[in-house]
Amino acid sequence: MSRLRSILLINGLNLFSLCIVSLVGDCLCFGRPLSIYTIQNMYLRSLTDNLTHGLVSVFATSFLFGWTQYSLLIIAFLSGCFIDIDHFIEIRSLSLNSVLHNQRQDRPFLHNSLLLLIITLIVYIFEYFLYQNQYSYYSIIFFLGWSTHHLRDAQRRGLTLLPLGETSPINNYLLIICFILITIKLIHMFIFNIQSVSFVNDSIV
Repeated sequence: MSRLRSILLINGLNLFSLCIVSLVGDCLCFGRPLSIYTIQNMYLRSLTDNLTHGLVSVFATSFLFGWTQYSLLIIAFLSGCFIDIDHFIEIRSLSLNSVLHNQRQDRPFLHNSLLLLIITLIVYIFEYFLYQNQYSYYSIIFFLGWSTHHLRDAQRRGLTLLPLGETSPINNYLLIICFILITIKLIHMFIFNIQSVSFVNDSIV
């Protein structure tokens, strides 16, 4: 019973930390839900927002896989951050100044949630059949990276689901993130039996 309490406490702290990091990032970058202090410099604000995306992805990954595999956490951080590279690709420039001053009305291709969901499913299927579910965590980490990124952005712009359309802004995105994480964890516990994968060292239970 004490082991169960310890596991629940660690998982709860991971989710709580994820929410705190995301909310602090929202306050610093967009002045909500609390307008205590908002970064005025657009370059610093942009970098802070991207850093927040990466950290949220790290906490989401640690909720599923624990903190022992640093390589997975690095991949998670990069997965959460790299989505914004499509802004640079679209304007064909490496200049942050150009990106910030040439924002388009439509969302760039890596912000299309439906497209990335299809790609994730294809990669997961390949992983599952090639490695018999032993390495399918990479596609899951990729999913956590872009989905948490998109959901954070969705509080301002909604989700892009082209060619189906777009949703209205989503205010309670943190509840959706927590629900997704808990659902994935339960699926892995009771269906895929991911506890047997040795690299997590019993951190997934």
